[in-house]
Amino acid sequence: MHGVDDHPCPGDVRKHAGARASRRWPCKVHPDHHINFGKALYSVPTRYIRQQVWVRADTGLVHIYDGGSLIKTHPRQDPGGRSTDYNDYPAELTPYALRDPQRIIRQAMALSSDIGRFMEQLLSGTLPWTKIRQAQKLLPLTKKYGEHRVASACRRALAFELINVRRVESILLKDLDQLELPIAQDAAVIPIETRFLRSPGSFSHAPTQESASIVRASTNSTPSRTSTWDAPVTFDRDRVRDLFGLGFLDRHEDILFLGPVGVGKTFLAAPSATLPAAQVTACSSYDPTTCSR
Repeated sequence: MHGVDDHPCPGDVRKHAGARASRRWPCKVHPDHHINFGKALYSVPTRYIRQQVWVRADTGLVHIYDGGSLIKTHPRQDPGGRSTDYNDYPAELTPYALRDPQRIIRQAMALSSDIGRFMEQLLSGTLPWTKIRQAQKLLPLTKKYGEHRVASACRRALAFELINVRRVESILLKDLDQLELPIAQDAAVIPIETRFLRSPGSFSHAPTQESASIVRASTNSTPSRTSTWDAPVTFDRDRVRDLFGLGFLDRHEDILFLGPVGVGKTFLAAPSATLPAAQVTACSSYDPTTCSR
């Protein structure tokens, strides 16, 4: 954040065209290593933080002075721009300033292989920069809890696929890193087959030729003379005619519609269920014993 200081830099030095190449402007170096000059930011070495420096600018360069000594030169930036030399930051803050995922991974790997592997998982993917803050929070934990405990916590988090620094910190707070892992580290997780697992094709709502013919035929209570009964479909035409004739009521029979999702079972079953003494079931399974009325 760059607020107003005792000797503010000019907001727009272009208004001072006659003096911009010769006049020096006082500016204060803020804690983020930058000065605000001409509505743009320019970095300054660490030792000048919170001190006043002097700035001289022309159309191409910005020169920063400490007293009479030139300490930094930057290319001129347009308003809203930023010129940062990462060498101005101290060595221990360079990874945070660069926000470089690979640099942070190498730093974690130097501490421990487990911490390094956790960091690789954390910063994997196409957008590793979204996890930079988490990565920067993990490394200081080694100073608080020690490298050995953090490595054990990372190893446990990897075993349970908990790729989140908050989970690692929770493991440390609850002393779970002291416990042995209940499963082998390289054990494969075998998913349990569910009872109602279906193939992706069963969720297709594209009507088949058979279902479309049934829906068209069901729009009339009795077969229409204009219905295309000779269409090349595979369903039992005599059974459909009998269904439309409501003969199952006289025979005291139930109706069971079987078929995959999206073929019109409910569309056929709902009107039939309103008939007196009719019991109709629409079931997505081909095993009638799994259906309920």
